[in-house]
Amino acid sequence: MSPNWTTICSVLCRDLSLCLNSVSLGIITWSWNAASPMEIDTELRQRDKSLHNTEQIVVQLGDMFQQFSDLVYEQQEVIERIDHSVVETASEINLGHGELVKYFSEMKKHRSFIIKTFCT
Repeated sequence: MSPNWTTICSVLCRDLSLCLNSVSLGIITWSWNAASPMEIDTELRQRDKSLHNTEQIVVQLGDMFQQFSDLVYEQQEVIERIDHSVVETASEINLGHGELVKYFSEMKKHRSFIIKTFCT
């Protein structure tokens, strides 16, 4: 089923005209409410100052995130070395455990010999 383009265009045009009317009414209302050019200038300066402060804060946040990113990047090598050391240590512990199990089994085999040697 094809859309009814005439209806769609008329709805869009109506919405657009309503939007434009409300924007123009807002500007007219604002200019009527402003008492003097001095007040307009003061308000614009305050808005400019607050916009400038917001911009400075955003720049500072960007700098902080960049510094944080640099710190993470610098620590990456240290973390990789620690990770490698942990893996190597776990391997050495497993090898040591295997040697202790072998020693224990050898001691069990020779238990009777040790008892005869030390008890006689």
